[in-house]
Amino acid sequence: MSGVKTAIIGDVCSFLNGGTPAKDVPRYFEGEIPWITSADITSNEAGAARSHITEEAISDSATNLVPAGTILLVTRTSVGKVALTIVPLCFSQDITAVIPDSSKADVRYIAAFLRGQEAYFKRRSRGATIKGITRDVVTDLSVLIVRRQLAWRSDDN
Repeated sequence: MSGVKTAIIGDVCSFLNGGTPAKDVPRYFEGEIPWITSADITSNEAGAARSHITEEAISDSATNLVPAGTILLVTRTSVGKVALTIVPLCFSQDITAVIPDSSKADVRYIAAFLRGQEAYFKRRSRGATIKGITRDVVTDLSVLIVRRQLAWRSDDN
């Protein structure tokens, strides 16, 4: 099959960790920036948040602000849930942002691929109290990359 190759997810995507601002600093949670946990991911899209944080909360914690169109993968607690952000938002440490290199893979293609790996992620989750997967479980996955897929890639993700 010409135009088809296998790639390792870690070679076509970069990753960002999430984090939680200090809960004992109430002003961190008085902002306008959506901050989500795995419980907020209830469909293929993420945007509705139960909590909102400030710029100060972002700068003082390990959370990251990602743009709309970013893939979020739950890697702790409800392992394997996948959603695309529909608004810029921040996220907890139970979530990893997966960011495909747009010259190598389409964001919607990678999101759909990761959704199909939920059972794989659950089988590989470890932990006595809180189940989770390591970054290597994700980065070492092989994915088919189809050249045609890049041709139809839309820049208005």
